[in-house]
Amino acid sequence: MTELEPVPAATVAVVRENPQQQLLEVLLLQRNVDLAFMGGHWVFPGGRVEQHDYDGELNLHQAACQAAVRETQEETGLILDPGSLVHIAHWTTPPNLVRRFSTWFFVCPLYSHASPHVGVRSEIGGLVGETNAQTPVTIDNSEILDFRWLAPPRALAAAEQGDLVIAQPTRATLVTFAGHATLDDLMSSVTGGNIHVYPDNSPYYQPADK
Repeated sequence: MTELEPVPAATVAVVRENPQQQLLEVLLLQRNVDLAFMGGHWVFPGGRVEQHDYDGELNLHQAACQAAVRETQEETGLILDPGSLVHIAHWTTPPNLVRRFSTWFFVCPLYSHASPHVGVRSEIGGLVGETNAQTPVTIDNSEILDFRWLAPPRALAAAEQGDLVIAQPTRATLVTFAGHATLDDLMSSVTGGNIHVYPDNSPYYQPADK
């Protein structure tokens, strides 16, 4: 069996503070169960890097950042500032699978979240996903069926209980977020340039300065 070349992709963990509960919340989207790739999984916004994401002379890392912003707007309606994205990880799908991706993981802090919650969505396993007037999310009910703003420990607990289906790269990212209660604390921990690359020797990872 010929080993497939992974397709460049990008995803972004959009994170905000919940000052009432003194914790962080991350945006998770539920993919349509009928999709061939990760159907029914809860994921961060993201998708393939398209040719127009290169926008002239941009390198692959910069194009991945553009793709993360574009896909977030397409899937959620949120417009992110590319300058606010911080690269935290790169995951390459193992060989001998029918679909492979070389994915840049970013985190984007939403410091504007400061007012009380105004909408409460349905519960999953006792967890309530909420929306906010300053961070409105609009999904297409086609590729994306639902969304939740969830504290990372609660999302991880729901995955352990089988209430959410979360892939390993998403789970690993949530684990790194779980010990932080404020955006300043989280961002100070991820801006040191310590990029998690899986596998360690992946030839598909291209640093920002390449």
